[in-house]
Amino acid sequence: MAQTRRQPIGAFARETVARWAVRRPGVRHRLQGAVAGDGPAICCDSTVAQALENLLNNAADCGSDAIDISWDWDNQSGYVRIRDRGPGIPPEMLEDMGKPVIRASRTGLGIGLLLSHAAVERAGGRVELTNATDGGTLATLALPLAAVDDSDA
Repeated sequence: MAQTRRQPIGAFARETVARWAVRRPGVRHRLQGAVAGDGPAICCDSTVAQALENLLNNAADCGSDAIDISWDWDNQSGYVRIRDRGPGIPPEMLEDMGKPVIRASRTGLGIGLLLSHAAVERAGGRVELTNATDGGTLATLALPLAAVDDSDA
């Protein structure tokens, strides 16, 4: 089983995107916090980081010329948002994204997205996919904030 780590949402986003970018050097991306600082801590393991990398890969593979990644938080959750400028998700598929097993594209079955949903839900979070009004897709990974007394597991 993967080891759980306590980490600020901004540090989690930066470290995960940095690992991903090494494997996808041709993909233009911009990463920034929507608010100043790294924010409060979340508790997650390597499977949640892999879920974020799967969402980044989906954005990169959709034909978008660039990906915008941001993080922020509210009183309950930390968020990492991935915005691509691809064609978006067909409306008839949007409702079923992340459910077993749908055909997400001509080249994939949606298994990476299914696994991403499972990993994030196991951590108490959720993955939301929406089509942006001006084209493209917005993927939001939401994770609960760590309790003040949570320690590394």
